Amino acid sequence: MASGSSRTVVSVVSGFSRTLDDVKHVSIGTARYRLVCAERDGQWLAHAEREATGDPFGIECGGASEAEALDRVTRWLEWQSEHAAALEELQLAERAYHRTIAVASPAAPSGIELQRESLDALEAARVRLDQIRARRPEPSSGT
Repeated sequence: MASGSSRTVVSVVSGFSRTLDDVKHVSIGTARYRLVCAERDGQWLAHAEREATGDPFGIECGGASEAEALDRVTRWLEWQSEHAAALEELQLAERAYHRTIAVASPAAPSGIELQRESLDALEAARVRLDQIRARRPEPSSGT
């Protein structure tokens, strides 16, 4: 560890922090993470690590305080989980639409209706993903 820096691992679930590698975990969706926060040059930086492997996950978030940095990384993890689910939903809707186009005859009124319903579901999934992307949290207050 570099001189002049401190390291704190925080439990967002319990709402209190512990220092010096007393590791706590947070669950976001079905994934579990360890949150790590360190002060560097007067700026607090937080990141997540996958619980199972210790591998870094996502982005590093900064803040003027430890609490702000941890709040930012937690909000980003929540957003990322929601974004991944919406992206999967869009991909499923795209596949369903392509299957409908391949099998539903546009000559039959029911075929046209099936295609329209499938296209409407695809558009709804795209709009939802766009709305989630528009809410992406900022990684830091100063950058």
